[in-house]
Amino acid sequence: MGEIENQTERRVKDYKFGRKNQWRRTLWNQIRARVQVSPAEAVVVYLAGPDNLDRTEAMRRGFKPNNLIAVDRDERIVRTLRHSGQLSIAADFCEVLLAWNPKREVHVVIGDFCSGLENNILCNLGAVASLPSFRNTVFAFNFLRGRDPSSNAFRAAIRDHDPTLGRHRGAFLWRYVEALMQASMADELDPAALLELTARVRHRVNPRTDSYRSGVQTFDSVVWSPWAVGTTQEAFAAAAVFNDALVVAPSLRSKIAATLAHRTMRNNAI
Repeated sequence: MGEIENQTERRVKDYKFGRKNQWRRTLWNQIRARVQVSPAEAVVVYLAGPDNLDRTEAMRRGFKPNNLIAVDRDERIVRTLRHSGQLSIAADFCEVLLAWNPKREVHVVIGDFCSGLENNILCNLGAVASLPSFRNTVFAFNFLRGRDPSSNAFRAAIRDHDPTLGRHRGAFLWRYVEALMQASMADELDPAALLELTARVRHRVNPRTDSYRSGVQTFDSVVWSPWAVGTTQEAFAAAAVFNDALVVAPSLRSKIAATLAHRTMRNNAI
């Protein structure tokens, strides 16, 4: 991963105009190329934000409105989206993913965070990657580099195991997810077999990191393909103790269920 990161660090985008728009278009092209089903059939869960920009890019690439599920903790944003007929959930993005119905598959998860890679985001997204609902999911995330002191110690520990890592937040997230997979399989495989499996998984998911600047700030993104290889996903899910101990508010599960029921009703009416 360090090699991937170093290559992208040397070509950090610094456009004079439309830097983030270009980044978003490039990221959605990556998502479109990696998704395992037709875009018309793909279920997308995304962090809406005040401008809801990912919806437009998704629809330009053939993803259908009734399969785009927006999430935002800001009730005002969600009210606006619902008023325009868009499927949306008013809740924390990571909490929604952790509470997702394991029988309802998701094909794309994209979160353009307005923050750094805070410790709770790092841990939650690592847990999400192990859930059965996301075994065939393209993951894409974007973070502000810096302003995330809560994960300083965590990132330092990860860097101790992989000195090639620089400061790229997307690279840190992928390396953490990969480390969780390795830890879950450590008792099943000898070191050589574990390295072989890690290389096979990395080749399969093809993690790509990228960066762009906005004024004095740098934003780091990462995208990876569905990464189940043989029974690796099942073993990873079984070893995710965090998930076993997860307590989800019934009200949140009800919100998700209601949104999915509304989606089904719309699709059946077409």
